[in-house]
Amino acid sequence: MAGKDSKGGVFGLDYSRRYDQNCYLCAHNAYAARSYGWCYYQQTSGVFKQLQAGVRALMLDVWIKGEEVFLCHEGFKKTQIMKPFSQPTKLSSLFLEVRQFLDSNPREVVTCFFESYVNNRDVMHRAFKEGNVEDIIFWQDSEENDVCSKGWPTLQDMVDKNKRLVLFSDNRDDGIPYEWRYCTQNVYGSAGTSSTTWMDARSKNYPLTCPNTLFVLNHFPSVAVNVFEMLTRVMAKINSKDKIINHARACREACKAANAQCDRIPNFVAIDLIDRGKTGGGPAAVEEINRWWAEATGGDKVEQQSVNTEPAVVTEGGADTSEAPAVAQS
Repeated sequence: MAGKDSKGGVFGLDYSRRYDQNCYLCAHNAYAARSYGWCYYQQTSGVFKQLQAGVRALMLDVWIKGEEVFLCHEGFKKTQIMKPFSQPTKLSSLFLEVRQFLDSNPREVVTCFFESYVNNRDVMHRAFKEGNVEDIIFWQDSEENDVCSKGWPTLQDMVDKNKRLVLFSDNRDDGIPYEWRYCTQNVYGSAGTSSTTWMDARSKNYPLTCPNTLFVLNHFPSVAVNVFEMLTRVMAKINSKDKIINHARACREACKAANAQCDRIPNFVAIDLIDRGKTGGGPAAVEEINRWWAEATGGDKVEQQSVNTEPAVVTEGGADTSEAPAVAQS
């Protein structure tokens, strides 16, 4: 188990702060692991071991085939090339690993980000049921929670209610809360690891200065450079604590320069090969960013703020059927 601080949170998480006032280590393409048979892999160990190592967020690509949801990279044909000796993993199987970890660690909260090609709510929700996670999901778009108007709960509140799995999707039609109602991201891929472009927003409609949203700091190359073991030293440099912190600081300073009221601190640091990185790598960077959060909040829970004020037409666990608000560029 990864080291915890005196308040019990891995890499500096503070349970008295809101969910959106903490920073979490995120495994990009967490399913594409060498231990699962991927030759073109972006993580070394499987999801359970990633979570044991301190990962608290997973980026997952999901595709539908028949009545099942599978984890694939750029579709089934490419996955067969990248993972030639075994079949694609079912999402439900991965959820079983997540549930095993959460049951073994009743104070932990895990987040999943879906790049979703599943346009079927029923099939997706069947994967939740088969993966034994239905009862533990925190539905941020439900009438009870409605974080768009009520704000996010503290981590401790989520633990007390045993609602410790948070889901986001980039697809409005799969029955998962729509990511862009809650998040903003910087550009991903090689542009996200270059100091000349890494402050650019992934979406022009959701600049890094858009208010009251979670911030995903994408910090991984366009191509997984660890196809060959000899190249792991490259990832150690990309994933160094110093480079990640410089990236996060640059985004924060740029946002403040554009809007003095925008103190943009990362909530998620998404990297490939979470076990590689100089000077402590991703874990050390996340711990440092959580110190930023402690300073920004005075160590206390701060006044709740809404995510946005536009009403959403939703059902519990359902996708937002209203148009996501367009945010003007600063």
